[in-house]
Amino acid sequence: MIRSTRPPRTRVLLTLGLVIGFLLCSGCVYLHLLQLKLQLADFDKNFDVDARDGLSLSFKNPVLLDEDVQSFFKWTPDTRELVGTTERWHFRWVKDRVAADGDRPPVELTIDAVFSDHELVRLSAPEAFFAASMPKALAVAAIRSLGHANVDKEKRRADSQISASDLDAAAADRFLSETGILAALGAPVEKRGTATEPEWWYHFTPGSSHQHFGDGGAVDMTFTLDASTHRVLLMKGKTAFGTVVFDTTKTAQGGNVQAGLPTP
Repeated sequence: MIRSTRPPRTRVLLTLGLVIGFLLCSGCVYLHLLQLKLQLADFDKNFDVDARDGLSLSFKNPVLLDEDVQSFFKWTPDTRELVGTTERWHFRWVKDRVAADGDRPPVELTIDAVFSDHELVRLSAPEAFFAASMPKALAVAAIRSLGHANVDKEKRRADSQISASDLDAAAADRFLSETGILAALGAPVEKRGTATEPEWWYHFTPGSSHQHFGDGGAVDMTFTLDASTHRVLLMKGKTAFGTVVFDTTKTAQGGNVQAGLPTP
């Protein structure tokens, strides 16, 4: 991809239904979503983030119910595990197999949602998930930013801003390099682009036919690399949470998050 054809401003476009639904919806889950809206405005008081190994977001004061998540946000997991009053919903996407991967098992992207007494208490994902979707620092910054988003109810969308410092931290992520991508995701499904700016394309399919995650189906990500530095210039594609466009060369301009609900 030629640099001049890239978006003039770094954008992070997400269908973060869980995070933004409270801003836009009406109906039986409105009270729960309104409570979550107020919690996001005071993020540190209401959420714990553990980024030591993957990313875990814990809800200190849970308000969303499993029935809210399944009926309104359209989440149906690949598997469920019930232990006492705690239930874990497991979502997974499997990378298309390529000959270059040899005998190693196919890479999987996973997300876990944990409910206690039917209340959502934790969301977590391993390192590989963020290698194929967005850097962890960018994910956390996007969630935090939505606590103060501008809302367009007619378009069912909210817009917020990410600071240049947050984007700089995300651009330095260890996965945004040739060696980082290969270590996390294995060989690309297809190589495209030019000699100076090669493109690595990855594709992951849902782990089962009954799994559903909002409007998300397959995960599809393209990394545009700088052949001289071996760093990622642009990551662009469709993740479990929607479209992501992250230009690591334009972090000084700040970024924009657009989030919307799954289609009715």
